[in-house]
Amino acid sequence: MSSEEKATPKKRKAKASSEPSPVLVEESSNVSSHSEEQLTTSTKEQVDAKASELVFDDMQDANMTLEDEVRELVLEARTLPTGQRRLVLLDLAEQYPSSIWPFVDLSSIMSRAKENIEMAERGLHNATRFSEPSFVEKNKGRYWELPETRPYMQLLMNKARGLMEVRRLDAALDLMQKVLEL
Repeated sequence: MSSEEKATPKKRKAKASSEPSPVLVEESSNVSSHSEEQLTTSTKEQVDAKASELVFDDMQDANMTLEDEVRELVLEARTLPTGQRRLVLLDLAEQYPSSIWPFVDLSSIMSRAKENIEMAERGLHNATRFSEPSFVEKNKGRYWELPETRPYMQLLMNKARGLMEVRRLDAALDLMQKVLEL
């Protein structure tokens, strides 16, 4: 492989469509020339534009909830390089603080274990309905079978991983035991 081929980033194809998403897409070659502040501003503008677009789309698709819309934005962000994805997810977490979705991804890609734990805790705070005693009693033993509980389970696992990285093994084991019981 020539050095020119190595320097040229490969583009990922979007799963849902062959065209790149009009949102959150920026030429990879231009990303390195932007400062982090410019990239954050540009990314925030893209997120704001997509959020506005989704408000209008929501009128057309009454079955899609705000949480579904945020999930779609997070799925789009997964196609971006890690640094840019982190910025987009942080913007989504700021813009939609009550959503669980940005925190699921943020709790696994932050550069420090303590940040991963913090993001997992913020997401778990938004997912309290999955830890309510009546919900747990009704669904215990089959959480992974329920699609709506999977982000909650992922947050628990991400938090457990972070706890292991900072050597809080007892807390990590307790959390993993909870995951196994659910």
